[in-house]
Formats: sequence, C-alpha cells, structure tokens
Amino acid sequence: KKYHRITRQIVFSYFVRVLIFIFTPLLAVLLTRNLSVEQYGIYSLLSIIVLVSATLLDLGLFQFIMTKLSGAKIKARTGSFFSIVIFDVVFIIAVLLIFILTPLEKIFLYSLNLSAYAIEFRICLLIVFFSIIVKLYTAYLTADKRLELANFYEFISSSFWAVILLFAFLMFKRLDLQ
Repeated sequence: KKYHRITRQIVFSYFVRVLIFIFTPLLAVLLTRNLSVEQYGIYSLLSIIVLVSATLLDLGLFQFIMTKLSGAKIKARTGSFFSIVIFDVVFIIAVLLIFILTPLEKIFLYSLNLSAYAIEFRICLLIVFFSIIVKLYTAYLTADKRLELANFYEFISSSFWAVILLFAFLMFKRLDLQ
C-alpha cells in the first residue's frame, strides 16, 4: 500500500510536469501570434517584474516550510504554517503599500518606460501577492506529503491561465484577437 501511494505520487508528478511542458510553449505561441511587438515586450517586462518580485518577497519561506515543517507533528506544522503565512502577508502588504503610496512606484515605472501601464503594473502586484500565497501553500502540501495536491497547485500557478486562454481561442474558432 505504501508503494502504491508513492507510485501514484510519482506518476501524477510527471503528468503535471508534462502538462506544464506542453502549455508553456503553447502560451508563447498564443501570445506571439496575438500581441504586437510592443505589447509582447510589455508583457515580457511585466512577467519579469512578477517573477523577480515573487522571488524576493518569498523570503526563502518556501524552502523553510518544506525543510523545517516536514518532520513536525500536524498541530505544530499547521500552527507554524499559519504563523509564516500571516507574517508573509503582513510583510508583503507593507512593502507593496510603501511602494504604491510613495513616489517609488512612479519612479520605477518611469525608469522602465511603463508609466502608461500603471493599472497593469498594479494587477501584476496582485499576481505577485497571490502567487506567493499559492507557493507557500504548495510548500506546506509538500511538507505534509500530499504531493498530488502540491503538483496540482503548481500546475495552477504556472500554466492554468494558458489553458483558459486556449479554451477562449477555441471557443471563438480563431487564434487572433481582432
């Protein structure tokens, strides 16, 4: 029974990796065919901002949860996880508020020549916030040895919107936005 669970987890993990492997290039094709060069450049800049911001604001808590909480008892693991999430949420909100309420946001957008895309930038900040929460929860699921669910959340956070975009294009029977 133990080997059946491990086998199921490995198979599901590889299945999710294959899905991510399929949808990542598909997303690139859909975006390059449907966005102008300028729009794709802006998308790329905003994607990099999300990636770097999420990595910096993660504070290494993802790795901490996986390594330190995996051997803890369920009550201690759950309590520690919620303490970490509350700390990270407060930290992220404080950093984002300082960034938004001070001239830092305008300076940052101006330096990247993205001043006209302030709303899109703020949406990216929301994406950063939620992606960190999902990443922390994925780490908790991994520490709790619920790898199938952890892999599912990894797929959701990395490729699910590509699936939604693909279905939207298939529904309209064309691959352009005109």
